[in-house]
Amino acid sequence: MRLPRRLAALALGLWIAAAAEAKDLSWRAFDVKARLDAQGALHVVETQTMVFTGDWNGGERLFNIRPRQKLDFVGIERIDSSAVAHPLQQTSIVPNNMDEFVMSDSKRLRWRSRLPSDPPFANTRLTYVLRYKLSGIVLKDAEQYRLDHDFAFADRDGEITRFSLELALDPAWQPLSDVRPRYTAGPLAPGRSFVLTIPLRYTGAGSPRILDTSRPREVVLAVGAMAAAFVVGILAFFVRERALGRFVPVSTAGVDATWIEQQILTHPPEVIGAAWDESVDSDEVVALIARMTAEGKLESEASAKDSMTLRLKVNRDTLEGHERALVDGLFFGGRTETSTKAVQQHYKNKGFDPGHAIMKDLMKRVHEVVPPGEMKVSGLPTLALGLAGAVLILFQADLLSRALAGAARGGSDRAELARRLYALSSIIRDLGILLSRADERCLANTDMRPRLERLQRSFDRDRALRAFSAIDRALAALDRNASPKIVADWLAFQI
Repeated sequence: MRLPRRLAALALGLWIAAAAEAKDLSWRAFDVKARLDAQGALHVVETQTMVFTGDWNGGERLFNIRPRQKLDFVGIERIDSSAVAHPLQQTSIVPNNMDEFVMSDSKRLRWRSRLPSDPPFANTRLTYVLRYKLSGIVLKDAEQYRLDHDFAFADRDGEITRFSLELALDPAWQPLSDVRPRYTAGPLAPGRSFVLTIPLRYTGAGSPRILDTSRPREVVLAVGAMAAAFVVGILAFFVRERALGRFVPVSTAGVDATWIEQQILTHPPEVIGAAWDESVDSDEVVALIARMTAEGKLESEASAKDSMTLRLKVNRDTLEGHERALVDGLFFGGRTETSTKAVQQHYKNKGFDPGHAIMKDLMKRVHEVVPPGEMKVSGLPTLALGLAGAVLILFQADLLSRALAGAARGGSDRAELARRLYALSSIIRDLGILLSRADERCLANTDMRPRLERLQRSFDRDRALRAFSAIDRALAALDRNASPKIVADWLAFQI
């Protein structure tokens, strides 16, 4: 079943084994002319002088568009050696013909500079002029305006040798700091850009189209109200706890062995236990049986494994309170001998909880020993917290239902991971084709060619082959019902 894939991995290795010709891309010049109009829109003319070496298909420009900003792309031209402009034609698919371009996901521009049948570039210089408009580029915080913009782009493959910017401001915008007629920089390595920040004052009529970074008044009031409610809740909590005496220092002066014998050990152990945690459960029942056995009121015998026999040694009419409640429950029907098996058989249809049977009388005795305080605790905070919890539960239930619906639409985790692994395998295969300089027509993902070319900087022949083999092993593990999460984690470390 895996033989064809292993043959494919071998073929990929043979492809990658071929020596690949070096590829290089750089910008000899990156010249920007920008104008900020009265309404706050930035009109840009960008001249890129690019130098290609290798089998590049063309160029790519990624625009950093922030939320609530808008890019209006006007067009792109190629300038030939005679300084004649050739407008590129827009297409809705991958540009397959010379001088075609496409805008994908509204912020990524790609254009075709070489056909697959053409020879690779050899230090070839090409010049392109891009024209576009950016709206919402001016930021506002309270009454302060600010132009804070990256006039280059960091997400590129090569170095910019020389960068220049000429910025013109409409008279409606008055800079609050020095503005040069021309800015220069360079060289700019890949990942570096040119950000210019200028504080501005608006003197024009009307309101410019700006990006207001200040918080709306409603949001400020809502956040303030929530913070105030939180502070009030914390203060109310501490006031309530203080009124209950939670913060009163506890003095240990005079607490010694004699005090413990007089104040604690004079009371039955089940009473002390119930007073300590304010609850009655099996611990108090065991303590009661042990005390009554020690006092001769009961006699116990281990009759078998996991079974015990009890005998009543006194007249039950002489017992009171929680002692009588326990005896009546265990020694049902007036009997004087009982056992674990007998109790289970008698109460098999209705059940029997000895802790619940003695709770009322035992807690009455606890309150005689440790009288409750007179502080009345309001149930309103508990009610409020309960309602808030109900709202959160409903909210989480809605999120859970949406998540489950999404999971149902997407299929099982195993099937989804397998689908993604097959897609990743196809991408790694194409990367191997590029590394091996094979025929470009073998590519399965031609629309991803620019991204694959960037990946070549991180993948050599051996790493690409290891990645392809690891994906094959991951798919085999999924076939053997391995955990999708474990498979995904393992593959992340392998690639």
